[in-house]
Amino acid sequence: MRQPNQCARRSRGCDSSNSTEPPCRTCSASGVECPGYGKAHQPVRLRWLAPGRVLSQKRKRGNIFLDVRKREAERKTGQPDARELIMPLAWWEKAAIRDALSPSRLKLTTDAGAVFEAVEYFNTCIHPDLAPVHELGTNPHIFPLLPVHLRYTGAYPDHFRLNLVCMVLHHRVSRLKGVADTGAIVEKFHRYRGVILRSLRADISLDKRRTSNVVLGSIVNLVLADNQHGAPSWRCHLEVAQKLIEMRGGLSVIGDSPSLVNLLRSVILVGVIGNTTCPASNQTATAWHVQNLDYILRLSEQGVTPFQMCPFPLFAEIIRVNHLRARAPSGDVEDLRQEAWGILDRINTFSPESWTRTQSSAKTDRLIAAQVNQAAVTIYCVRSLQSLSVLPTTNDDSLRLRCIEQAGRLHALLGEALRSVRLKRFMLWPLVMLGVEAAHDLGVRDFVNRELPELMRHTGTSAPMQAREVLGRMWTSGWTDWDACFDRPCVFVTQTMVDLSGIPPDG
Repeated sequence: MRQPNQCARRSRGCDSSNSTEPPCRTCSASGVECPGYGKAHQPVRLRWLAPGRVLSQKRKRGNIFLDVRKREAERKTGQPDARELIMPLAWWEKAAIRDALSPSRLKLTTDAGAVFEAVEYFNTCIHPDLAPVHELGTNPHIFPLLPVHLRYTGAYPDHFRLNLVCMVLHHRVSRLKGVADTGAIVEKFHRYRGVILRSLRADISLDKRRTSNVVLGSIVNLVLADNQHGAPSWRCHLEVAQKLIEMRGGLSVIGDSPSLVNLLRSVILVGVIGNTTCPASNQTATAWHVQNLDYILRLSEQGVTPFQMCPFPLFAEIIRVNHLRARAPSGDVEDLRQEAWGILDRINTFSPESWTRTQSSAKTDRLIAAQVNQAAVTIYCVRSLQSLSVLPTTNDDSLRLRCIEQAGRLHALLGEALRSVRLKRFMLWPLVMLGVEAAHDLGVRDFVNRELPELMRHTGTSAPMQAREVLGRMWTSGWTDWDACFDRPCVFVTQTMVDLSGIPPDG
């Protein structure tokens, strides 16, 4: 009987003495069929490897979101281009994401794993929706999260690093609302939120940590998270953030720190816009905003899309109207009325075209945004001050006609702005102002009712649906008084997080 060919080639003595299989222990010990026996007549050359050495293995499943981007980039250029990997997702990529990030797949089993899964979700589902904002001008605060951003994740306290996890979980809930059961995700959200609150409470109890940048940043992100899922605690956390800023010397002292610029801009945005939809007697820091108008102007000049694309001259008038409302219950009506007419005149004489010419990019989009905000601020000024009798409600049809005219203009402009992926996320507050004027116009009410749920899905926040609830109550009741419509503090902004990457763990 012939020897197995591999044994013969390597001058090994075959231990086979009969035809009983397996005749060759060398082949048997290696787990292969002995090529010297059996039905095969052609010798098969095998390569013997040292134990533990592997030359080939089954291909591992990679990250499907990055793989599809990488293959598409390689197809176009022959090599992957980093810019291609962060472009907005195609429809077929979004379909893959919907499947891969279904509620059952979003596990978040450990804190460390939760952060990295949240980063992957942000890069694949949130950042592509934010990326078009770059077309308004390069925005340093919109970027995919990279390994460099996670290098020191473990060095930060839970309240700082887990904010991203909560934001991602609620974004997912908003996207799936009415489509799939989100109970498991909501449960995870509340668990991580509890961890954040306990960790933050522990740091605030320590004198050396209470006023740190890390604690201040976490509180501001908590304000935005509260707004994202519609929690009334946003107001309490905002007042804590404002108090901490004052404890550190105020905006004039800490306002020039590069690592805090984004944080302070968010505090001002939420405070000012939140005051517009609060009862006049329940506003916060209106005098503080007026006193810091010069600093707020500097902030607006540093940002590409500051204060939800509202031009600073109009944003300043919102601040003045808020302060006027706060003083109305105890102030002299005639003095306040003269001040109100001055505000209204400045809003009316503001030129969106002239302001747009001073901008360096995306002039068409910026013109639309300026026109939208001019109409919305006009409605806010007239309706809120009439509610307090600062502006007359009778014997002056000109104010009523002005509101009707501005509402029609705002309706047409919002129809265009909400179709723009660059402007859409900045249109919630103007849409609410239009809703206030839509009480007697079923067509406009249908428009507002239709756009608010779409805005919720696009931004991943509950604020649009909270606005729908407030406006629906107003339309049903027939109320026209501003403070009756907004009888408790509400805030209608769509920002969900602030970039705190410049704050070190020991900051």
